[in-house]
Amino acid sequence: MIIDDKNKLEIKRLCDILRGELYDNGYRYGFCLDGRNVVPDTSKGYDEDFGRLLTEQYLIQAPETTQKEKVATCLDAVLVMKELLRGNGISSRIWMVFEKEKRKPHSVLSFVIGGVLVYLELTPQSGKKNYAKELLFESETEFISYWEDMGYTVHEITDVCLPGRKPDFFIELT
Repeated sequence: MIIDDKNKLEIKRLCDILRGELYDNGYRYGFCLDGRNVVPDTSKGYDEDFGRLLTEQYLIQAPETTQKEKVATCLDAVLVMKELLRGNGISSRIWMVFEKEKRKPHSVLSFVIGGVLVYLELTPQSGKKNYAKELLFESETEFISYWEDMGYTVHEITDVCLPGRKPDFFIELT
């Protein structure tokens, strides 16, 4: 894959903007509910109360709420990234990657610069394999194959990942 210097600089600039917001600002995993931030207490393992609230009451947050409160799920984080890119004149797509073995859904974002698909993993859960690294692909097909080769299924969810919506599409697609 050959990327010219202008596109390399633009990819770096945009990824730095996204990192500057989500990586450098101390976002925590959780969500806003009825004016309060709900974050899991994992000091004793899995937080059942948090999990119940997440599955029963969580609604995808508006990007401005996420940026103000600095608390997000992966869905909220991708909407913030999408909005930041839109403000820079770049369109993007949101994907759900579903880890079959662990039955875990996760949302990610991609955008295209100079014919190169850019994927940058930024979520409030920084333990992810490629956290804060931009990965470059020649096509969406290559991007999807990358995930499928690691045991995931991939679905585009751009049009259904909307603020105020319950993420029931995760269940439908898994």
